[in-house]
Amino acid sequence: MTSEIKQRIEQVRKGNVPKGYVRRKLIGIAPQSWRVGKMSDVLHNEQRPISKPTEPYWRLGIKSWAKGTFHVYIDDPSSINMEELYEVKENDVVINITFAWEHAIAIAGKKDDGLLVSHRFPTYVFDNGNVPAYFEAVFSQHYFKEMLENISPGGAGRNRVLNRKDFLRLPCYIPPISEQQKIAEILKTQDKVIELYNEKIGQLHLLKKNCLRKMFPQNGASTPEIRFSGFTDTWEQRKFEDIVSRTSTISCENDLPRVEYEDIVSGAGCLNKDIYAKKSEKSGIMFRKGDVLYGKLRPYLQNWLLPSFNGLAVGDFWVLQPQKVDSRFLYRLIQSREFEKIANQSTGTKMPRADWKLVSKAEFAIPPSYDEQAAIGTYFNQLDHLITLYQRMRDEERTKKKALMQLLLTGIARVTT
Repeated sequence: MTSEIKQRIEQVRKGNVPKGYVRRKLIGIAPQSWRVGKMSDVLHNEQRPISKPTEPYWRLGIKSWAKGTFHVYIDDPSSINMEELYEVKENDVVINITFAWEHAIAIAGKKDDGLLVSHRFPTYVFDNGNVPAYFEAVFSQHYFKEMLENISPGGAGRNRVLNRKDFLRLPCYIPPISEQQKIAEILKTQDKVIELYNEKIGQLHLLKKNCLRKMFPQNGASTPEIRFSGFTDTWEQRKFEDIVSRTSTISCENDLPRVEYEDIVSGAGCLNKDIYAKKSEKSGIMFRKGDVLYGKLRPYLQNWLLPSFNGLAVGDFWVLQPQKVDSRFLYRLIQSREFEKIANQSTGTKMPRADWKLVSKAEFAIPPSYDEQAAIGTYFNQLDHLITLYQRMRDEERTKKKALMQLLLTGIARVTT
């Protein structure tokens, strides 16, 4: 980064406009040489009406928060209460006018070409050589979401509908086409780096899934399909209640010293995906390093956690203390398909919970050797650490992209063409 760019960044940080730049309401800072226009100078509405198919078809959907598109398979066209739909083409701008206020805007890719939408998903085509990938980055910015909110009058949810005429009146900076292309190329290169990390993470998750299936006996078998060399003993069938003890809720005020504990609670009910800390609950379940926390609410979410420190569990948890079984192995057993089959036989409908009576009496195959248990647990720990490493590296690249967009979309860092 040159000293000139650093100087501009510092000026912007202090609220000043660098020399050669302008600040305009809603759309912020940009070089004076960039044209100021409206969305109607960049694109126009184009619809391709077709009769509703009589055979199953794929419908295009738009994710909120500018997260792209998704596809829905319509196997019964007669269930759709519209006689006319509209075809989408690659590089179309597509907006869900009902949820535009929630940033439901995307640019169609190759996989979206030819899919159908309803009249609530207007499509727009770029004019005059403007670069879709450049404006895709513009559309993802927070200020663009705010502009979409402002032109979506009404109440909450479906009562808020985008004003299409106002959409074409939204202000925007229009850099030279060559500069749009260069910015798009730089961001596309960064996207490829992120995509490679995502592919690697996906491969590791698939490997873990397959290993959980093949390294634990299935359907009553006495040995797994894959095991480490040097271990040949037949695995033993053990009731779950014989290898764990389950602790109960206690009162912090009555049973524990009155100090602040670090509490583990479940974010969105899913322990293995979202953890956060909390302070000073009045009651909960004490756990120690090596215990396994299982969130019994909605067991199909796979709510499990192996704590690495002492604390207090708050919520619908089982705190499982290993008994004559390696803690790391127990943690992976709970993630296996055989345990999932039992835990998912939940009680309740609206808020299903894992049934301890079923789980505790269920039998699972356990290797008699602690060394084999530890080897299995260690292998999966290392695999998790590798996944975490790649996730961190991917997140660093996402942060780099965000910084790049801030520099490139404001022209604070100019590109050579």
